[in-house]
Formats: sequence, structure tokens, C-alpha cells
Amino acid sequence: MTRLLLRPFKEEFGDIFDRLKRRTEVVDLTAMATQLLRAAESRQEAQKFRCQSWLEPPNVRDFHQLQVHTKLRGTCDWIKWNPAFVKWIEPSSLSASDRLLSISGTHGCGKTILASSIIEDLKSKQLQTIFFYFSGNMESLKGLNGIVRTFLWQFLEDTTDQRSLELFSDLVLKGPPAVTDLVQVLKEIAALVTRPVYCVIDGVDEYIDECNDSIQNLLQLVLGLLNANANLRVVLLGRQHVLQPHVLQATIGATPERIEINSDLVREDINAFVGAEIDAKINSDLLRLPGLRDSISKMLREKSGGMFLWVELMIKDLSKSDSQFEVQERLRNPPHSLEGIYRHLFLRLIKRLDRVQLNLARKILAFTIISCRALEVNELQYAHALDSGSITFKERLLLHPNQSILDICGDFINIKDGLVHLIHFSVQEFLTRLEDEWQYSNDREITCFRVDLEPSHRSLGSACVDYLGMCEYGYPLSDTDAFLKLSKDYLFIRYASRYAISHLNQAGPLCSATARKIRDFLRSENYASWIEYLAMLVLEDGSITMLGDEFARFISRLDMGEYKRRPFQNDLRLRLNQELERRIRTFGEQDPRTEQWQSFLHIIHDETLDGDIDEDSNHRLPNQIPRIMSMEESSLSHISNALLHNPTLPLHRQIDILLRLESQLRRVRVLTDPLKMLFRIILQKSHAIPVYVLLVVGNFYERLDKWGEALEVYRVALAKVEAHEMPIKFDILHTIGCVLEYQERYKEAEAAFRRCLEGRERLLGKENKDTLQSAYELADVLTWQKRYKEAEIIYRETLEIQERILGKEHEDTLHSAFWLANVLNWQKKYKEAEIIYRRTLDRQGRTLGKEHEHTLWSAYWLAYVLGMQGQYVEAEALCRQTLETRERIFGKEHPATLWDMYQLAEILRKQRKYQEAETMYRRCLEGRERVLGKENPYTLECSNELAGALYDKEEYEAAEGMY
Repeated sequence: MTRLLLRPFKEEFGDIFDRLKRRTEVVDLTAMATQLLRAAESRQEAQKFRCQSWLEPPNVRDFHQLQVHTKLRGTCDWIKWNPAFVKWIEPSSLSASDRLLSISGTHGCGKTILASSIIEDLKSKQLQTIFFYFSGNMESLKGLNGIVRTFLWQFLEDTTDQRSLELFSDLVLKGPPAVTDLVQVLKEIAALVTRPVYCVIDGVDEYIDECNDSIQNLLQLVLGLLNANANLRVVLLGRQHVLQPHVLQATIGATPERIEINSDLVREDINAFVGAEIDAKINSDLLRLPGLRDSISKMLREKSGGMFLWVELMIKDLSKSDSQFEVQERLRNPPHSLEGIYRHLFLRLIKRLDRVQLNLARKILAFTIISCRALEVNELQYAHALDSGSITFKERLLLHPNQSILDICGDFINIKDGLVHLIHFSVQEFLTRLEDEWQYSNDREITCFRVDLEPSHRSLGSACVDYLGMCEYGYPLSDTDAFLKLSKDYLFIRYASRYAISHLNQAGPLCSATARKIRDFLRSENYASWIEYLAMLVLEDGSITMLGDEFARFISRLDMGEYKRRPFQNDLRLRLNQELERRIRTFGEQDPRTEQWQSFLHIIHDETLDGDIDEDSNHRLPNQIPRIMSMEESSLSHISNALLHNPTLPLHRQIDILLRLESQLRRVRVLTDPLKMLFRIILQKSHAIPVYVLLVVGNFYERLDKWGEALEVYRVALAKVEAHEMPIKFDILHTIGCVLEYQERYKEAEAAFRRCLEGRERLLGKENKDTLQSAYELADVLTWQKRYKEAEIIYRETLEIQERILGKEHEDTLHSAFWLANVLNWQKKYKEAEIIYRRTLDRQGRTLGKEHEHTLWSAYWLAYVLGMQGQYVEAEALCRQTLETRERIFGKEHPATLWDMYQLAEILRKQRKYQEAETMYRRCLEGRERVLGKENPYTLECSNELAGALYDKEEYEAAEGMY
């Protein structure tokens, strides 16, 4: 289904969502893999088409053609004779620095038109050219994923080498790849090209990396391509601040050739552009007035500073003139920069618009800037109306939205193919500046237009939630026409469903009003059917991974607002069960709508519904699904055949089959003959099965405690990706290490974790969360082997990074600190251990609570090291406090409580409080005999220590009887 449903709280939903997410991806990827294998027997063009269908690269071709048509004939010719460019075309050496060229310039200086001109010129010479345009206004054109998919497709589209297609086919067969997987295959395909390839990358200043604020990852991609093939050349175009020589030097290892666009370089182009724009956009009657055309042309040429965008905006403003006087007034003291002209235009807007229009302008600009993709005109129309919060929002819908948007914001907004765009990314940067950057007097007058990102996201996210509660969904999985019909009937439903959580994630702490809306929606009858619709939506557009990440982030932030994680958990559990009860009552048990929901609940039952319930909740939630329906095992054969032999199942059938298969597997607790046969066949044909399917099988064996079988499957899966450096390879290694650790095969587990750690450090970096988890697990198995010094080193390194990246009070940080203190303790470095235990205990008390299990264990071990240093009074007080808490929370015979009793007895004995020690030893012994048995080693140890205490009291007969 979707992470939105299956991962509402990371601790409980993480595992199951990952498995279910893979099921949904397996449908498409199994189909795609089957098609690719068959395509090897047909024409290459068919295979390429399928590659494009799977990759879904951003459409940069249309954008490129738009730039080509916009370019004036005869402009951009200066680049052809530029020495740096000529050298790049035919480099004197094959070093990476000689094959890289950077072209930088300010906003609006024509870099994108220049990029399109370079591309067209190279193509006219029959040179292989691949290209990409970054755009901060479009989600698919912001990051690394977009450029990698685009370059992959452009290479595959032009290739006649079957090996390139096979490399990509192999990638698809392994399952859904991460960006790093795609990058690796891109490098391998690039390495196969035998003729010169020219890569043109525009807008690198608009590249956005989710992990950091630099273009480091993009430059690493460029360097990887340059190193993969000496026939490859790359030109980067962007603003100066991201293409500084020292930035490129740090990555490339040398300073490449660079061209900085200035007014002298583009003077002739500016002159031509000014003339063409005046003739095209200024009233011809005005231009016939003596000297007026020359005055306009002279001012624009002299003041432009080489910025085509500035000229375009000025002429657009001048075109509104209806008299010579108006033209002359607008020419007087023109603004000298883009920021200046934006201030000028917004001041004009303030004077022209009334209060209602100003509010509309603010919302249009804000929502256009923060939208997760380009909004359709109708979507922007609904977003604005819904933002009012009124139940009669339809009264606020614009009757002529295109006209209204352009009349009010036409200086800053374009509408093309029904989509709303900013005229330039610089508008966004101008309006989203920090508050202290709006210091000019003119800025203070137009501050009302400043886009404060968090409140804007909150407004749009809230509007999305409102709209979702208004729609009538029906039952999309049961009605083949419902999915398309919903999008036609509810014009804002696709955007609101897909991006509500994205906006709420960027909206700061969850406010009470939004929390109430979310609660009300979860409790509405629409909620369940919306789940079905969203499942189909994310399966259709391939956004399940991104949506899952967004929802995980949303859940992790719940405790920052007024809607806490636990109430959210309870609401969700309650609604899931109530919906099934409602469907049983309304439709009956055998109805597809009931069966699909039943299957869905089977999938999440183990991970969610059996979890802890909030004691303060007003609801008492059932621990069982209301009713378990039967599903014959013979249906497994039908399901498997449907998945393997029907690669083009409609969306509602794909999800239905996936739910049923997952439901069946989750209910099986023993290996029946049909399942044994099915999994035996899967292992035998593992070479043709996506790696994710094998991971599903391995996880199934784990649930049955068949660790040997699980390990066998995981090793088969590892063999499929062994030759590649990709995240899934190291995920499998990590899983193998965990299975081996569970089997107490610590040496083998150590080897797996070491390989995993080394690979993740290379691929993801030392500060990645997965890398840190591998380091932690490696230290753990070293600890089990009593190799405390080695474990200490790793724990220290991990802790230092976690404190810096996650913060000193993050739960993962505290966990590492606790185990570092433990290995110091077990090396008898008691003073060092004490310091860390104290610090950890203090932070756990603040963040987790004084009665949390982790906090109590830190207190236990702090008391231990205090006792080992002879600080018995403090140790005793801490022991008594911990024992009292555990007895109250867990009971007097809980194993942890018995350990507290034992330690308190030890400390009392060391203080020669023999009578009190004897009493505590006897309590501990009686408890261990009942809980663990009389022959348990811990029970026998307690008996021996009791005898020792009696001996210390000189009760020798009693002591001898204990022995």
C-alpha cells in the first residue's frame, strides 16, 4: 500500500512498511523485468521504450526546445570563438580538468539560452550530446535523481550497444534501485561509449541536495563520469557563488577552464535583444513618436548590466504605457538590478491593488513558490479558496482563474499548458529572503509580499487536509472507473492526497487547529476509502518511496506539536478495526471491499495492533482484528501466476493481489507443503527473480524462527548484487550479520558487519545513519566476544558523530553512550565509565523520563561502578531508588527487579550490613527460584552469595547448608 498507512509510527511500522512497499514495487518491477528479458528477443527500439517507461526521466526536451525557439538568431555566437570553449571542444589533454568547463554569470544573464545554443551547435556537428536543466521551481528538476535518470535515458536512447541495455536490464531485475544504484550503472554505461560525448548541465545554482547545502554530490557525479570515460566532456552553467574555483578544485583536484559572463561578452546580444523586444512589445504608435524608440533603446542598453531578464522586465513594464509621458516617467531613474526592478514592480502592485486583491496576490505567489510540483491553474484556484477555512469555500473560487492570476501577478507568473510557474527562480529567492534582509525602505513597504515558508506550508497543508475530508471516494479498489473519475470530479484531490504531508512536514510544530483537522479526518468514513485511492495514486506515479520518507519524517515530528504520537497511534488503530467492522456489517464478509480491507489488516496486524496501548486513552482498542477470514493455500498458485504472467495488471488488481498474498504469508505459522514447494521453486530460479522478492522470502523464514533457511535465502540475494556497490548490497550484509548474531555466531557476524560498514562508509559517508548503525552493530558483536578495547574505539567514534549530527540528547546518541560506558566498565575503567553513566543518566531522565527502562539500566550500572570504587553510600541510595521504581512498574519478580535486589544485597554486604544483605539475598533467591528455576546459573550464584553473607555473619552452619 503506502507508507502513509503502514508507517504511522517509526518504531512499530518501519519494518512492515518496508516489506509492503517492496511488494508494491515488485509488481511493477517483475513486470518490467519480464518485459526487458523478452525484449532481448525483439527489436532494440522496443527495449529502449521500456527503459524509458521505467526510468520516467524528467521532460527536459520540451524545455530545451522552448529555449531554442526563444533564442534570437545570431545571438550566443560569441561562445564559439571563446578560447576556453574551443579548448574544451578539443582538449589538448585527456585530464578531467581539461574536459570540464564552467560558465558562470549573474541571474538573468542568458545562461540557459546559452546552454541551449551550445547543445544545438554540438548536435549540428553530429556530436553526441546529453543535457540537463536544473530548476528550483520544479521538483523533478531539483536534485540528483532527475539528472541521473535523464542522462541514463539519453545514453540508452542513442546507443546501439546491447551491453548498455543489458546493464540496465540487470539493474531492473535486482529490484527498485536507489539513486546510488542508478549512478553506478550510469558510469558503467558511459564507460562503454567509444566516441566523444558532450554533457551540458545548466542551472547548477538551482540544484538542491536534501543532505546538505552544497553541490558536492553533483560535482562527485560529474567527476565520476569524467573518470569513467576519457571521451566525455562536461560544461557546467550557473551563478558565480556555486562555481567558485576553490569549490571545483576541492572536488576535481585541479582548476578547470572557466568563462565568466559579463556585459562586454554579451553586449551585441543585449543590443539585439533590446531591439527585438521593443519592436515586439511596445505600442507601435508610441514607437513612431520622434526619438522615443532611441531613448528607450539607449537606456536599456546602458543600464542592463548584461542582464536579459532585467531588459525583459523593464520592457514589460514599459509596454503598459499608453502615452509618451508614461514612457518617459518609467524611464526616469530606472532600477539598476533585478532586486531593484522587483521592488519597483511590487511597489506598483501595492498601489494598484485593493485589500482583497493584495491577499490574492500574496497567496498566489506563496503557493506557487512552495508547491511541491507546478500547480495546475485549477489546483491553485482551489488552494486559494480553501485557505479561507470557510465551509462555503466554493463561493471563493475564481470564476476566471487564468485571467485573475495574470491580471494580478502577471509580472511574476507565467501560465503554460495549464501549469503555473514563476517567470524566474530569482523571484522566489527575492521573496523568501530572511526577514533581516528586508532593510531597504522600499523593502519595508512591500514586506507583505515576503513569503514566510513555514506559515505558507502550514496554510497549504491545512487546505489539503480540509479538501480530503470533503471528497466522496467510494471504493476505488473495487471500482475500475473510480480512480479516474475521482480526479475529474475533485480537481484538487491528486495534489492534496500526494502532498499534504510534504507541506505539513515543512510547517513547523503542528498547531492545534491542524491537529484537530487530522483527527477529524481519521475518524471520518472517508479515511479508509482515501487510503485505497492514495495506494493507487502512488503506485501509478511511482512516488511510494518518497511519500514513505515524508510520512516517516511527519511521524517523527508529531511530538513537536499538540497532536502527540501516542494519541495518533491510538486513533489509527481504532479506525482501522472500526472500518473492518463497518464493512462486515454493511457489505458482508465475502464482499471484495471487505476482503481487501481484511487483507490489509492482516498485513499490519503483527507490527501494529499487538503493540502497547496508551493507558490514558479513552478507547480500549481490540488486540485482535474483529474477524479473521479464511484463504485457501491453493490461492498461492493463482496469486503467483497472476504476478508473474500478467505484467500489465490494472492498478486495482495489482494492489488487490499484493494484499492477498501478503495477508496469506503473514498468517502462516508453519511451513505447509504448498509454501515449501513455492519457496523451493523461488530459490531454484533465483537468477531470474528480483532481489527484493528473495528478501521477502527470507523475512518470512525469520518470522517462523527458521534462521538457517533465512540465512540461506539472504546469501542467495547477496550473490545477485555482490558485484555492485549499491545500498541494497549493504542492507543485505547488515541483515546477514543480524541473523548470525542472533545465532550467536559472532565471528561470522563480525565479518558481515565489517564488510557492511566499510561499504557504507564508501557509499554513504561516515555520518550517514545507516553507516552509524553498522558501526554500532560491529561494536556490539565485538563486545559479545569480550574484545572490549576494539569495541570501545568504535563506540567512541560513533558517539562523537552522533553528538555532532543528532545532538547529545537524541535516543541513538544516548544508547551509544550507554554501551561505551559498559565496555569501559568491563575493562575496569570505572572512573571513566562513571562519568559517562552519570551524563547519560541525567540526559535520559530529561528526555526519556526517570522511569524509562533505559534510564533505570543506566542507574543500575552507575551504582555498580560506584560500588566498585568503594562509594557505597551513594551506590546504595541509587540501588534502593532503582529497585523501588522497578518493583512498582514491573513487579517484584521481574528479572530486572531481581537484578536490582541482587546488586543492592552486594553493596550492603560490602558495607558489612550483613543482616540487610541476607534479607535482600533471600528475596532475590526466592524470586529467581520461582522465575528461573533452582538450577539456573543466576539462581545458583545468588545462593552462593547468600551463603557468603551468612559466613560473614559467622553463621557457619547455615552457610554450610547453603553450599
